[in-house]
Amino acid sequence: MSDYMSEFQSALIEILKADLTLVDELGGKKIYDHVPSKMCFPYICLAKMQVQDWDTSSDQGIEYYFDLHVWSKQRGRNESYRILSHIKRLLDNQNLPLEMQNLVNLSWQFSEIERDDEARCYLGIIRFRAVSEILNN
Repeated sequence: MSDYMSEFQSALIEILKADLTLVDELGGKKIYDHVPSKMCFPYICLAKMQVQDWDTSSDQGIEYYFDLHVWSKQRGRNESYRILSHIKRLLDNQNLPLEMQNLVNLSWQFSEIERDDEARCYLGIIRFRAVSEILNN
């Protein structure tokens, strides 16, 4: 199972890093699974990743729910809105280059932005749901 999860996560991060407009908005390929210390804002990190069985009587499958967090220190929410909207355009109803599984669907679930007063920044959260079928090699 972990091979499939790792493949899915790697493909997801690579799609985001390959988009020049998003990279420009972030000021670099600042899309992480583990955020380095003293990171410059804005950046994106893969936050929650929930994986569960989606087997049918004839096929093996996986259902993914994942959250991407967008961190911004710009005054107001506009930067967060732009980045969240861009992520949605990149991923909603799109395909990922996977070798061990066939992506059945990838769909946006919700977005939200909250202010973190202690860190003096905004946290944008975007959640997606994906379903894949395991390929028999």
